[in-house]
Amino acid sequence: MLAGLHLEQGRFDQALAVCRQAVALTPGSVGRLQKLGQLAFHLDEPAEAARALDRAAVLGVGSKVFDAQALVLLGLLRSQQGDGKGLQRCADQLALIASRSAPLARLQRLDAVMRVLLLMHSRRFDEAAQAIRELGRQTHDESFDLEAAGNLLQLSARLAACGVTLDGVDDWVDAIGLRHDTSRATLDLLLRSAAAHPPFAERLRGCHARIAAISEAAMAHSLAGDHGATETLNGKLVDTARLVLQRHADRIDAAAALNAEAQALARRYGATATKRVLGDAAGRKAGGLALTASVEARVEQPA
Repeated sequence: MLAGLHLEQGRFDQALAVCRQAVALTPGSVGRLQKLGQLAFHLDEPAEAARALDRAAVLGVGSKVFDAQALVLLGLLRSQQGDGKGLQRCADQLALIASRSAPLARLQRLDAVMRVLLLMHSRRFDEAAQAIRELGRQTHDESFDLEAAGNLLQLSARLAACGVTLDGVDDWVDAIGLRHDTSRATLDLLLRSAAAHPPFAERLRGCHARIAAISEAAMAHSLAGDHGATETLNGKLVDTARLVLQRHADRIDAAAALNAEAQALARRYGATATKRVLGDAAGRKAGGLALTASVEARVEQPA
C-alpha cells in the first residue's frame, strides 16, 4: 500500500525502500518479491531485480499470485546479460503458465515479447523486427495497457540500439506517448523503458508537450464539441472532457451525444481506476504495484 502511494507520486526511490523493507520482513512472499524485482528493474538496479525476480519464480511460478510479467522482466535481464540458458528458462516457464491458462490477450502479448528476446539473442534481427512490428500494430487496442507499452518500448529501444531500422516505429512510440502519458510517474516509467535509445525518449517528451497543450486548451475544445480524447485515447484527456461536458452541458451543442461518447471512452480508456505498471496478475494486487489516479487528479495540468 505505502509503496503504491509513493509510486503514484513519482517517488520511486522511496517506493523501492518500502519494497526492500517488506521483503526483509517476509522473504518468502512471492508478491513482495515481485514488487521489489519489478520496481528495481525500472530503477536500473539489475542485480537486485534479477535476484528478487528469480527468487519469486522459484517460489511461486505455479501459484495464482505469480505474475507472468515477472518472467518477461527477468528475460529482459537475462538477455542483457547474454545468458541464453537463463532466457530460455524464462521462456519455458512462461509457456507453461500459458498452457495452463485460458487464451488471454495479455499472456499472448507477453509470450510474443519473450519470442522477440529469443530471436534477438540468436541475432535473428530481421525476424525480431517483424515480430516487434506486429506488437506495434496493437498500440490502439483496448487491452494495450501501460505494461504492454513499456514492454514494447524496451524491445524497440534495444533493437534500435543494435542498429536495426524499424519501419513505423515513430508512429507507435508516439501512440504510446500520447495514450499513456497521464502523469509524471507514468512519463518517468515510459522514459526509463526507452532509455536504451535516446531518440525514442525525445519523442515521448514531445508527446508530453502535446498532451500538455491539449489539456490546457481542453475547456475551449470541449465547449466547441472537440474534446481531443478520441485521437489520443489519453486517459487524462478522456476524464477532462467528461468533466467539462458535465459542468457546461448547457453551453455545448449536442452535449448529450458528446457526453455519451466521452462516457464510453472513459469506460474503455479513462475512468478505469488502475493502470497496470508493475504487474497486476489479471487484476490481483498481490503480484504487483499499480498506479491509481482519481478523475479529479487527472484534470490537473501535467507536471
